[in-house]
Order: sequence, then C-alpha cells, then structure tokens
Amino acid sequence: MLEEIVREYHARGTTIVFSTHLMDQAERLCQRVCLISKSRKVLDGDLKEIKAAERRGVVAVEFEGPDIWIQGPEIDRIERKEGSLHLILKDGQDHQHILNRAVASGARILRFDLIEPRLHEIFVRHAGEGLVGDAGMDDGPRSASSGGLTHFGTA
Repeated sequence: MLEEIVREYHARGTTIVFSTHLMDQAERLCQRVCLISKSRKVLDGDLKEIKAAERRGVVAVEFEGPDIWIQGPEIDRIERKEGSLHLILKDGQDHQHILNRAVASGARILRFDLIEPRLHEIFVRHAGEGLVGDAGMDDGPRSASSGGLTHFGTA
C-alpha cells in the first residue's frame, strides 16, 4: 500500500524523500539514492547512472553447442544461476572477446546479457562487506545490527 501511495504522489510530480533499509524497495521506487553507512555518505546520485557505472564483468549466457569457449583467460569463475551460466570476468576484461570466441566456436548463442548489479551489491562495494552483513536484503527478518544502513531517494 505504501508503494502505491508513493507512486501516486510521484505521478503528480511530487518529490518524495524516502528512507528505507530494504534495498529492493529502494530500487523499485527511487530515481536517486544516497547510500549511508556508519553516518557517512558512501554514494549519491541517479540510480540508473550509478548502476551503469557500477556494472562489472558479469555476463549471463545460454547457448547450445560446444562449450570450450567459456574457458577463456578473461573469465575468473563460472556460476550457475536461474537457468543460465554467469561468467564472472576478471577485472578490466572485455565481454566482447568472449562473445566473439563463442560465435567462432560454432555455439548457438541464445542469451548473452551483461548483468546489472543490485543496489545491495553496490552498497557492499562502497561500504565494505563487514559493515553490511545481510542487512538490506528483502528476504526475511533482520537483526538490529545493520551497520547503520540507510537509503534515501526520490521516487
């Protein structure tokens, strides 16, 4: 119900300052975010721009055919998630090399997507894993020791 009210006011052109520990909620409702940890601002800006700037080398792939191309030097590790493979690239590596190698191998590429990081991942990068624990994830009860995590944004 709260999200519906926030969206209604936003549709009227109202700027809303919204504070939440639920990062999934902040991603759904806010256009701008200010991430705070231990009373210090760690990141502030337009959510879409932040996510684009924070995109790191993770590529989701689905394919048919040979798989030798996924063993390239650009790839740090491979994880199986949500029915696809997530290729975690080494820092600074270009996903285009992987795509070119896949096509050259004769694999039929069904999906090749750069994965956009979630707000929680971005916060952890800037505040540090030790400061966050599992706070900010929308998957159940939280402890009171959330490391001072607060989000602000305009919907």
